[in-house]
Formats: sequence, C-alpha cells, structure tokens
Amino acid sequence: ASINFFSRNLDNLLIGRVWGAQQLGVYGRAYQLMMLPIEQINEPMTSVAVPTLSRLMGNDEAYRKAYLRMLEKIALITMPGVGLLITTADWIVAIVLGPKWTEVATLLAVLGIVGLIQPISNTTGWLFVTQGRTKEMFKLAMIGGPITMASIVVGLPWGAKGVAISYVTVQLLKTHIVYWWVGRKGPVKTVDFYRIIGTFGLASACGIISSLAYRYWEQPSNPFVGIFSCSLIMAGTMLLGLVIFPYGRQALRDVVQSVALLRKVASATT
Repeated sequence: ASINFFSRNLDNLLIGRVWGAQQLGVYGRAYQLMMLPIEQINEPMTSVAVPTLSRLMGNDEAYRKAYLRMLEKIALITMPGVGLLITTADWIVAIVLGPKWTEVATLLAVLGIVGLIQPISNTTGWLFVTQGRTKEMFKLAMIGGPITMASIVVGLPWGAKGVAISYVTVQLLKTHIVYWWVGRKGPVKTVDFYRIIGTFGLASACGIISSLAYRYWEQPSNPFVGIFSCSLIMAGTMLLGLVIFPYGRQALRDVVQSVALLRKVASATT
C-alpha cells in the first residue's frame, strides 16, 4: 500500500518542491480532470464486478465471458469520453477553470493518452482479487511502483509537462507487463486485453482524428458548440469504426441486448 501511495503522490510532491505552487496547481488540475470520468465508471463497476466474478470462480467460460463483457462496456463509455477530453481540452479547461488556467489544457491532452487505457488496466485488480492472487498483485506493485517513481524523476527537469510526458510513456509500457502478468493464469488471457484495446482503441483513434480534422477546418469560436460537435463526431466515428470489426459488432449487439433486458426488468417491476 505504501509503495502505491508514494508512486501516486511523488509527482505532486516533487513538482511542488522543485517548480513551485503554480506548476503544481496546473499539473494537479489536469490530473484531476483526466481522472474524473474514469473514477465515475471504475468505482461503481468494482462494487458489482468483484462479487459477480467471485461467484463465477470455477466456471472458467462464464467467468471470462462476464469479465470481458464488463470490460467492453467500460471501453465503450470511457474511451470516447477521454478521447473527447483530449480533443477539446482547451475548451473544457476554459469553461470549467477559466481563462487563467490555459496551461492545464496541454497537460490534460497529454495525460488523456494514458487515460484511454487506464480504466481497462484498473480492472486487472478484479482478476487478482477474485482469483486469490493478491500476492502476485503485491509483487507487481513492488515492480511497477518504483518504475513510475523513476519516470517522474526523469521528467522533472522539464517541469510539469516533462513529468506528464514521462509518466504517460512509462505507463503505456507498464500496461504490457500488467496484461502479460495477469493473463499467465486464470480464464482471462493476455490476448483478450489486446483484442478489446485494439478494437475500441482503433475506433477511438478514428474519432480523435476526425474531431481534430473538424477543428482544423471549421475552427469554431464557441467552445460549447465545438464540444457538442466534437462529441457527435466522436460518437459517430467510433460507432462506425466498431461496426467494421466483427468483435466490435459483437460488442455492440451485446450492449443492445443488455439495454433491452434492463427495459424488460424495469417494466416488469412497475
């Protein structure tokens, strides 16, 4: 627990110590904005996922299917949301924080890159806990924590922006270790993570590129109009991208079926 605490707070400590309160404020607000949509999804899902997966232990196929379905829902919600955060960071910062915090936008866009996959990586804890592999999770933290802290120190000479870039780079590399480690045992394999990230990540990338192209050609002056337009472009492009891939079509069908089931349950209880 202590290694995780230090690795997650060392960036704030060192930026404040070396670069002062102004740089710390910029970095802290960018990180908070990046984490906001992620926390709204992961925390409620964890309270449901861990008991559900625990009950399914012993039935490998049902366990794997349940986990991957939850992972698909998380990717479907968070990836376009974080993608929108990346492409409209300047507008969002101007609306939420005001014009004095324009520096936050650049850091928010940088940190958003790791925010695309962090919600998926966070769910690996469900697998370790429900499979009784907490010792392995501790070992992984003992390896990953110092690597994260080293990345912060490496980026520190270049200020908050340097820390953000170094942190994102190392986190992207660390995810490969996490997926390999958790996929060595149990019903969920390493390839399952790459299948979901590849499908939803590519669709999200298409949405990000399309939104940036819209900003380049149209250059909307009203941030509210710009955010709304980019959200439509992001959603439409991502849906189109998912339809292209067989796995994406399967995930969308599952979402439609889940919504239909929830409606039936709701109507039956009223």
